[in-house]
Amino acid sequence: MTKKLLLADDSLTIQKVIGIIFANEDYQLLVTDNGDAAFEQARQEHPDLIIADVSMPGKDGFQLCEAIRQTAGLEQVPFLLLPGTFELFDEDRARAVGASAWLNKPFESQALLEKVEELLSAAPDSSAAEAVEETPIAEESSVTEESPFVEESPFVEESPFVEESPIVEESPFVEESP
Repeated sequence: MTKKLLLADDSLTIQKVIGIIFANEDYQLLVTDNGDAAFEQARQEHPDLIIADVSMPGKDGFQLCEAIRQTAGLEQVPFLLLPGTFELFDEDRARAVGASAWLNKPFESQALLEKVEELLSAAPDSSAAEAVEETPIAEESSVTEESPFVEESPFVEESPFVEESPIVEESPFVEESP
């Protein structure tokens, strides 16, 4: 199933690079260039993972992450921050706002792919959670010893297939051990 990723970064170069990285993967990449638009798009699209620049117009990456964590239905979405090499990055603040991970720019393509896959595999599966909520739970009384399906069948003991068959012993394909 195709996973939906939301990228929020004001750098056209980063947008293109990440677009190329995920072009041949099973992901749908949604792109925006500021934190405010990313927040609105996240509320509408419910992405499986959000990748955000730390420093961008509107909400910065920290503010966006904090807003996502306070939004019903998005609280558990993995959030990957992308700090720039020359930016001061506050890891304590990243943890405090609920960032799942961070990856410094510039990054290797494989490192980004692996980090995204790691975060998605660790994330609660929203479609599985919805299925569990919608699945009715059977009443305990339907699976008791009083059920006709739990009683032992008389056919099992009477079956000729349960006893050893002389055909197996006479088979030329069965060798006796010395």
